[in-house]
Amino acid sequence: MKKRWIFIALVILIVFPAMKMEAAEKTHEGHGQVIHTHPDHSKMKNPVKADAKSIARGKKIYEERCAICHGVSGKGDGPAGKALNPPAADFTDDVWKHGSSDGEIFMVITEGVKNTGMSSFKDLKEEDRWHLVNYIKTFSKKKKK
Repeated sequence: MKKRWIFIALVILIVFPAMKMEAAEKTHEGHGQVIHTHPDHSKMKNPVKADAKSIARGKKIYEERCAICHGVSGKGDGPAGKALNPPAADFTDDVWKHGSSDGEIFMVITEGVKNTGMSSFKDLKEEDRWHLVNYIKTFSKKKKK
């Protein structure tokens, strides 16, 4: 299992997907980070209800595929995420660099992010990517509690 995580981390660090994304950019005050909005993707509707079953499925996929970079708690502090430049996204903060709508998150999972360690996860079934969206959004909800 450890060898699998090392392999995944190496693939993430070495292979960057080519993607075509049009994005409007602005600087997030107080963070000095460029925020991209994706108006077309922000309008996408999540066809999967964010119920307990979907969140549980998303959590399973997240633990298998995402925690290596984003960390178990979603803070971007996974073993591979610490080594990335830019670092892996922290899902618990208020900064969602590519938008926080379900569609924008889905787009990032699907296409990856150019010039970062965020690879495309098109190999996952579309429904599973929506389950991931539902689970990832729980990190910001946990912070607000």
